Amino acid sequence: MVSAARHTSHPLAHLPIERTVRPQRHGSDWFGPCDICGKHMSQAFGLRTARIHPDGRRLGPNTDSFGHEHCVTAALAQSEGSA
Repeated sequence: MVSAARHTSHPLAHLPIERTVRPQRHGSDWFGPCDICGKHMSQAFGLRTARIHPDGRRLGPNTDSFGHEHCVTAALAQSEGSA
């Protein structure tokens, strides 16, 4: 008999989150279309998320999405508003 795995929260889930927008070296030629609006990008910007450890270390960062600067900035503002 196979038992279902118990879902537990991630051990780092309690740490504060830092979100930043960073320019990338490529655009749609590398990343494809904007993740948010689906249009071509001459330069991509990445929305990055990292958790901040109590000793100051940043765990991550993980890039959540790539897009135009105004698209990822709007996504960042929306995520901060819902947090």
